[in-house]
Amino acid sequence: MEPEIDFNKLLKSIANDRLKLYGFIQKGKSRSFHCDKEWLTFVIEFQPSAWSKGSYLNVGLDFHFYPRENFAYSYVNRVSDFIEFTDEDQFIKVVEVLCDKAIKRFQLLERNFKDIWSAIEILEKEKDKSYYAYDLAILYALTENYEKALPPLKQLSEAACEYDWHFERREVVNKLIEWIVQDPPTFLEKFKNQINETRKLKKLKPANLQQLTERKNSASGKFKINKRWLLKLFGFE
Repeated sequence: MEPEIDFNKLLKSIANDRLKLYGFIQKGKSRSFHCDKEWLTFVIEFQPSAWSKGSYLNVGLDFHFYPRENFAYSYVNRVSDFIEFTDEDQFIKVVEVLCDKAIKRFQLLERNFKDIWSAIEILEKEKDKSYYAYDLAILYALTENYEKALPPLKQLSEAACEYDWHFERREVVNKLIEWIVQDPPTFLEKFKNQINETRKLKKLKPANLQQLTERKNSASGKFKINKRWLLKLFGFE
């Protein structure tokens, strides 16, 4: 009688081999893999089911904006619905396909969230902005757009509190409002410290964050520079 296949162990082995090439590290013994980018962490999760052997696939990211110990999705896409594992050959093919999909979605998210300015553009397009209210407010504040940052923070501060985490959130939000209102020029440095405090809670190393507010060049911007250089080279400027 052949020994039963440990699908869980095999999945993590295949995924680890594929995803480490893109900077991902397995989170403990879980089926989640993280790629750290200082102000955010990309997450690829082969989500299990309590009833069947198989996997969903979620790919998203976690901003390090809110002081907490656990990783959570600030932004996530369900890339694949549940696929049940039947036998080893089918399983290996499925995991390879899921890895391909995960890598492709990660590369898209990495482009879309290349800096805080791009993150604002993406979150502003979401239909349910209330879900992203806190993160969007922080992104606005980091770009010194306090006019847009304060209203959602004040709304969160004034929201009714029922559970312990509601009161904790209000305390965090009120501190941010105080930073913005009383001494806006120091907000950036204070919030960089909060990001590193959050990273410490999540057992991540301190980040430099010197380029946190810098815009990263787009492909189109690079093309324009090269075009001008070529025109000058051939005497058209």
